[in-house]
Amino acid sequence: MKKNICIIFLFLFLLIIIKYFSSNYKITYSLDNHKIITIYKNKRFYISIDNKYNFDIYKKRSFSKLKINKIKEITSNNLECLYPEIKGVNTYPLCYYNDEYVDFKLIDDEALNKYKIQKKYDSNGNFYFNNNLTTKEYVYLWNYKGFYQMNNKNLETLDLFNEGKYDNSLMYKIDNKILFPDYNQEYEFNKFYLINMVNNKMSIIESKYEISYNSYIVGSIDKKIYLFDIKELKLYEIDLRRLRIQLVGSEELGYYKYENEKKVYVNLSEYRNRNITYSEKSNSNYRYEIVDDSLYKIYLEDKLKMKIFEGNNIKIIGEYKNILYFTCEDKFYKYTPDKLSKIFNYFELNFNENNIIYLYNQ
Repeated sequence: MKKNICIIFLFLFLLIIIKYFSSNYKITYSLDNHKIITIYKNKRFYISIDNKYNFDIYKKRSFSKLKINKIKEITSNNLECLYPEIKGVNTYPLCYYNDEYVDFKLIDDEALNKYKIQKKYDSNGNFYFNNNLTTKEYVYLWNYKGFYQMNNKNLETLDLFNEGKYDNSLMYKIDNKILFPDYNQEYEFNKFYLINMVNNKMSIIESKYEISYNSYIVGSIDKKIYLFDIKELKLYEIDLRRLRIQLVGSEELGYYKYENEKKVYVNLSEYRNRNITYSEKSNSNYRYEIVDDSLYKIYLEDKLKMKIFEGNNIKIIGEYKNILYFTCEDKFYKYTPDKLSKIFNYFELNFNENNIIYLYNQ
């Protein structure tokens, strides 16, 4: 009897511990005359100070709720910053400069210099890799004959094709894999390559159909990529699990699309006019906006808008948690709230920044 009671007690205790460490929470408190709100959800801490400053941290929760231990104020001419300090967490100044919420790394003020992580970069030739990636980040850069594969361990050149291919619009990334045609075939192709971005392993998907380069990728649904051949008026389904290609739409078979995960038959004109596209659902907590050569980060919780970068010809490439990847002129950057890192210089970005950089975070 006592043994059963102990087992029940232990079971209930484990349930309480599991629920505590997996549950979301929201706390409100005051510190140094500042009102602070902390929201924990999905391994992300979102922290607001006075409904004016905000920042977030991605980490697992501990037994105690996360709180700011101290807030330091930094002020000078047109500068007003708060520097929150949290035990065991790297933080950074939160600043208003000239009446605008601005990333502290953009502000040229001596009071902020000690908080900046500064690196000098050299650039030479057509491509230069700065190696500011983590072990879980992989970047593939299309170099017309194959890829530069980058992570923090090494840089590899993957030569795949005999001649340079400048139009790679049929290349498509899904999860940690990139699908692309056999560009060695000149006018039509019947073979796709599927490369794993983590280990560089290549799979081949062969087709019994000849597919025209005058085609486009519609998008993907459930590990299946859909391609429409404009020249032949055919819709193909490329199954990445089974590594096979099926003809699923033609003038004889009819055409369909997916709406709310249901198959709906449509007119051919929708595919010919490129009116059908599938895009991945975003789980981002932010919205990024480019206005007049300035890049802004907008937190969706309270719409606070912060300037994070300035430069010409900025293009957003991708994001993961609170990391943003973007290009500016011939440079590729990684932005995190505490620092800005340059990943590489590539001269060709001045002329072609579309569909040539692919990212994966483990």
